[in-house]
Amino acid sequence: MISEIPERSIAVLPFLNLSTNQEDEYFSDGITEEIINALSLIDGLKVIARTSVFSLKGKDLDAREIGNKLGVNLLLEGSLRKAANKVRISVQLVTAENGFRIWTEKYDRELDDIFAIQDEIANCVLERLQLELEVNFTSTNYTQNTEAYQLLLKGIYFFKRDFDGNIKALEYFKKATELAPDYGEAYAYMGETLIHHAASGIISTIDAHEQARAYAYTALGLNQYDPRAHKVLAFIHLFYDWNWDAAIESYQKAVRYGLPNQNDFITYYHIFLENDVDKAIEIAQKLLETDPLHFGSYWQVGISYYFAARFEPAIEAFNKAIELEPSNSETYHWKSTALGFLKKFDEAKIASQKAIALSENNPWAHFSHLILKILLGQEKEVLQSIKSQEFIDPMDPALLYAMMGLKEEAFAKLEEGYKAKSVMMVTLKHYWMWDSIRDDERFEEMLERMNFPKNVRKDQVINARILPISSNQEQIATDTPDPETLATLEQLKQLMDEDEIYLNPSLSLRELAQSLQIHPNKLSWLINENLGKNFNEYINSWRLTAFQQKALDPENSNITLLGLAYESGFNSKSVFNEFFKRSTGLTPRAWLKSRQA
Repeated sequence: MISEIPERSIAVLPFLNLSTNQEDEYFSDGITEEIINALSLIDGLKVIARTSVFSLKGKDLDAREIGNKLGVNLLLEGSLRKAANKVRISVQLVTAENGFRIWTEKYDRELDDIFAIQDEIANCVLERLQLELEVNFTSTNYTQNTEAYQLLLKGIYFFKRDFDGNIKALEYFKKATELAPDYGEAYAYMGETLIHHAASGIISTIDAHEQARAYAYTALGLNQYDPRAHKVLAFIHLFYDWNWDAAIESYQKAVRYGLPNQNDFITYYHIFLENDVDKAIEIAQKLLETDPLHFGSYWQVGISYYFAARFEPAIEAFNKAIELEPSNSETYHWKSTALGFLKKFDEAKIASQKAIALSENNPWAHFSHLILKILLGQEKEVLQSIKSQEFIDPMDPALLYAMMGLKEEAFAKLEEGYKAKSVMMVTLKHYWMWDSIRDDERFEEMLERMNFPKNVRKDQVINARILPISSNQEQIATDTPDPETLATLEQLKQLMDEDEIYLNPSLSLRELAQSLQIHPNKLSWLINENLGKNFNEYINSWRLTAFQQKALDPENSNITLLGLAYESGFNSKSVFNEFFKRSTGLTPRAWLKSRQA
């Protein structure tokens, strides 16, 4: 149970699949995830991550229990029925405290309207919370091909699920791009899936990363603001290219365009490049706030403590991860190693055997068993195993040799790891497991070849380069916009000034982008970069000006202030009052009195 629950906090529970075809489960899950993604973009709203809410799927829990487990006070529930090209979605927003229904709605639409339904649901929730949807570079890469979209949802359903699921996911993503060659999001998912394939030994490191790079660039060619594509490039630059500046630049773009700032990439960056394990632990623990029931959140905390050589809290986190997901072999692998370094060998053996039993084909499980044998003094057995075993990554035997003080063998494998572009090469600078050979000149030479960054101030990296731009800091472009941008901005001003398009109370980013014949992401970026506002702030600033003009006109003295607000394009009393006071420092009535005095 979470002790303090933020006032504005919500969990989108897995939508029930009421379709006659149970294979449509992927579709209801996909819709749930899309709504979670949309709500996650809102500043001031705590949204529970997909992994935690899906851990409750199929469990008979009342609203209060769910609210306590997830640490939220609102729940969005729904069901979906799909038949041919028709879809019916029913949703309701309820309080976690007592299940009181705040809002309910039913949508009967063509499947082609699915994207609009998702947006409408998200906006209705936000209106009830008196929040505005602040789209900031992050609109999903929609495709008009609904069949391709369904293939993407199937891929996401299997993505990172397990070994076999990861293989299926790539197949679905590929099929989606075959049906819709301009589907940027599918290419980005393909890139990330291939990186996981490399980690699982399905494909070589070089092949996986080069293909992933090509797919990421394809995605960015279609939409340069795709956060997942930038995230893929960040991983490639860090673990494969060893281009440290490019890695953090891609990461910063990914965060700016929608990637949560608490994520696995940045914890590894702090651990392996900055040697700032405390920051990595802080970030990993922050993940628990929005993903408290996912074993991966505790696993990330555990791995951060492990690399800090703080084994007791690492084991505690690994145990919590095991409670949530008892079948994950990697958690037992790391737990076994941590127990071994604490010389709790009996417990370590049990954890190691469990890791092997759960995944006999997982090389990491056998690797941890060899580490444990070294700690037990069984080096001869380890040497025999190294000679008889084929390792996917040459850095694994390199680390084992280093632990045993066999420098010649260790450096021979290190050289192989360098040539194979092993992702473990990034650990050389600060991982304490390499300390036994760190004083050798050859180790220093290897660090020089890796060209690790030197004398980097931690506060500079954290504050100036990593953290995303805060939504309340106006970022106005200082460079002169290019001619195409200037032309679009002029056309935008014309739509506002002459056509008064802002008077449409349901005006959306997508609708405005269609009027300008550009992608919604690009329009969001243009407004933010050149005008220092997000979409809603920009539109509401025009509505505010219109309201002020109307309010000062004596001919409108018989119309209420709220009526004038609605005539100016506002469609919510709370949004109007909040935006007016934030912009002027006064309530509408106080402002009017000050002008009439």
